[in-house]
Amino acid sequence: MDKKEIINRINGTKIGLMSGPAYLLLITSPFRGFMRMKKYYKEYYNNMFVALNNVILGQYFDEEQNMRNVKQLYEKPDETKRLMKSWREEEEKFFKYCNDILNNLDKIKDNKLAERFEEFMNEFYEIWAAPLAVDGMASYTETELLDEFNSALNGVDKDNAHEYFAQLSHPAQVSFVGREHVALLNLVLLYKQGQNIKEALQEHQKTFFWVENNYKNVKILDKKYFFDKIKTESKKSEGEIRKEIDKIIDVDWIEENREKLLKKLKLNNNLKEKMRMTPILGEWLDNRKEINLRGNHVLNEFVKEVAKRKKIKVEDIYYFTPEDVLNLIRNGIGVSKQELNNRKKAIAFIITDSDKESLF
Repeated sequence: MDKKEIINRINGTKIGLMSGPAYLLLITSPFRGFMRMKKYYKEYYNNMFVALNNVILGQYFDEEQNMRNVKQLYEKPDETKRLMKSWREEEEKFFKYCNDILNNLDKIKDNKLAERFEEFMNEFYEIWAAPLAVDGMASYTETELLDEFNSALNGVDKDNAHEYFAQLSHPAQVSFVGREHVALLNLVLLYKQGQNIKEALQEHQKTFFWVENNYKNVKILDKKYFFDKIKTESKKSEGEIRKEIDKIIDVDWIEENREKLLKKLKLNNNLKEKMRMTPILGEWLDNRKEINLRGNHVLNEFVKEVAKRKKIKVEDIYYFTPEDVLNLIRNGIGVSKQELNNRKKAIAFIITDSDKESLF
């Protein structure tokens, strides 16, 4: 696409914006995932525009299309739940695949490294696709759905609308952040009791080293990082720690309270189902975040291996596209110094549903 065609696509579109720190290579997976949404949904993005200025991402999207993407998940809840169930089975396979694909990465030849990298990227795009419909769900839940909920209430209930809405929307699932914290607190209890936690700490690090990854910073949290957290948390009493653990893992009451509140508010059946779907979709959003963080670890391991072999800085490869990485592995040809400098200053990345991509 040339710039004129891009401008024509943008004109007349109500544009939304999300932003944050990011590198080009690390955002390629979700944006190619967006273009694969059409495999799963009637409503999906036809294009996505990304601007990167000094590693600050600006994601520009069609607000009205985003609203349709989210609403379709509510319109056919049973179909959405079936898709989520199927996706979670694929998620488990993806996590196992992530563990296996890095085996002997430093020992294989360049052609095999290229094959593995290309295969992984395609798997990563695919696992992204389905849950991306729930991205930006707040554009619907905090506007139209909240308004509909508020309109259905009367009197004192209406005065408490926002509080009730938050209660009904709360997922009844422990997030990956919660899982890590509970596991750490259990180590804190052992530490306070004077037990040897060396092996348990090593296992904890192996399981949760990825939890602080994002689109810019990908790192392996070491045992010292978690042990420092253990020492900090150990200042609490055992009673305080156990109470904190119970608060995180005791989620049964959330579902019980949700049903009691729905019964109390006497909402129509359609609105009840929407309110039940909201926390379920919130759980899916958390699942999607986990595949992002864990997948970015694998991607970064490939980057480090390529950087070592081709004697190039890791940070420079972050400004490559996946195709640039493949070309570097297979042919020893990377991005020119001039092009790399240009990308480090500012990038416009445009992708369409016909798989056309442009980089400026």
